[in-house]
Amino acid sequence: MSIEINKDSPHLQQMTANLVPVHIQYTGDANTNEYFSPSKSTETASGNSIAFFRGLKLVGQPIELPANSTAYLVNKSESMVAAPETPQGFKTVNNYIPEGKLDTLVAYGHDTTLPSNSQYASLVEWDTISNIIHE
Repeated sequence: MSIEINKDSPHLQQMTANLVPVHIQYTGDANTNEYFSPSKSTETASGNSIAFFRGLKLVGQPIELPANSTAYLVNKSESMVAAPETPQGFKTVNNYIPEGKLDTLVAYGHDTTLPSNSQYASLVEWDTISNIIHE
């Protein structure tokens, strides 16, 4: 399996990613405008975002993106391409098409900010370790 990322789109919109601690086991279309009306406010003292999802309080904390990196919001699609070098004669290619560049990443926790050992809070550490390994 190979991966292709097309980052050549010149008109990518700046976006904010909101990582919400919910899992929805549904992959079809959803009329969110009819059933979902998000509300969000910001605490001035801490800079944290407060949002409510179906009555549950969520507290969002901005996550610093690693320096010298670019984050994208992408759509993934799979395709099969001819590959005579493989025994099957084809291979699966994952295509990632960017829909926008992320300028801010906000990770939410239930009733409080994320713990310091959260996978998202460790994003900068992962980048540092990756840079050390690949130097």
